[in-house]
Amino acid sequence: MKIPKSLSTLKVCLVTDWLTNLGGGEKVLKAVADIFPKAPIYTTVANFEAIASDFPDKSRIKTSYLQKIPFASQKHQFLLPLLSHAIESHDLSSYDLILSFSSCIAKNAGRNRQGKHICYIHTPVRYGWEMDYDPRVKHLPRGLRSIAKFLLTRVKKHDYACRENPDLYIANSSETASRVKRFYDLPSKVLYPPVDTKALTFSDKKSDYYLGFGRMVVYKKFDLLVD
Repeated sequence: MKIPKSLSTLKVCLVTDWLTNLGGGEKVLKAVADIFPKAPIYTTVANFEAIASDFPDKSRIKTSYLQKIPFASQKHQFLLPLLSHAIESHDLSSYDLILSFSSCIAKNAGRNRQGKHICYIHTPVRYGWEMDYDPRVKHLPRGLRSIAKFLLTRVKKHDYACRENPDLYIANSSETASRVKRFYDLPSKVLYPPVDTKALTFSDKKSDYYLGFGRMVVYKKFDLLVD
């Protein structure tokens, strides 16, 4: 897919929360990165080996100061209180268009920008807004649980304070759009993620099983699918 003529003269950059593995969100980023092959990709931390198949050009990926912390690219979740500051530390003031892909803090980038910022949002930061939906905090020892809840409440407040940073939200589903409205009280447009239909074969016959794809993390509820 070629860059639309109306965008070909713009200086564009892409922003994502982190690039530590390849999942659905990274596939969306790659699809847009292929459309804008000259656009740099700004992020907090990157595991270059894990993403090499889809993002082989290391020079294109601009990480933050957190990249210097040992094991940060493997354990970025422990750096959650610092992630927003890290993504905001990138100077994006020279870009005409910022395209962010956010399930956490990418939407906070470019707060001192001159150009437009469009955020493709996978969800408002789940750790802050839906703590009960992700039971990992509940499984922590009591002392750590209190600290975690305090930090996540701070993350939620900061996320809300940054909600109007993008000029436009594009949600990856109607459910995500409802969260943007419920949590941010802001509108969004829905654009479903790209699917490589050429790689799929559809059948009219039904089988007696369900097939699920996704990261094996608790909040994706694969146990519910099994039940």
